[in-house]
Amino acid sequence: MKPIKPIKIGKDRNSKTKPAQGSPSELIGFQLWQAANRWQRMIRVTLDPLDLTHVQYLLLAGLAEMGATADETAVNQNQIATHLGIDKMMTSKVIRALADRHLLARKASDQDARAIIIWLMPEGHDIIEAANSVVAEADAQFFEVVGKKEDKLLKYLRLLIAAAQGEGD
Repeated sequence: MKPIKPIKIGKDRNSKTKPAQGSPSELIGFQLWQAANRWQRMIRVTLDPLDLTHVQYLLLAGLAEMGATADETAVNQNQIATHLGIDKMMTSKVIRALADRHLLARKASDQDARAIIIWLMPEGHDIIEAANSVVAEADAQFFEVVGKKEDKLLKYLRLLIAAAQGEGD
C-alpha cells in the first residue's frame, strides 16, 4: 500500500484544488466522511429488522456473489475477506456469529487444515435475498440526489479506492 501524503495547508501553486481554510467542513475528506456516516446509518436502520449488521450483510452477499452455496463451491475465509476488502480477523469473528445462526456453514478445508471454508446455508440464502432488496431500495433513496451523475460518482469512488490500495494513480 502506498503511503498517504500529508495534507498541505495553504496555497500550492501547482494544485488545482481549493486549499484548506482551516475548517474541517471545507475539506473534501470531511464531506466524504459525513456522507459515508449518513449512508451507513441508513443501511444500519434498513438491516435492523433482518437482525443483520452491515458487515454480516456484506459477508453473506459476498458469499452469494462468489457462488459459495454448497460445500463443493465453498470459499475460504481469506478469499471472502480479500474479495470484500475487509479485515481478516473481523471476518473470522463475524463468520462464527453467522455460523451460530445457521446462515452459513464453516469447516476445516480438506486441502489445507489451516484454512476454514464457508458457504451459505439455505437460511442465509433466504435472508440475503430479502436484504439485497431492501439495501438496493435504501441505496436508490440515498443516492437519488446524485441523479444522472451516479455512474460518475461510482467511477471516482473506485478511483479513490484503487489509489488508496496502490493499484492506480
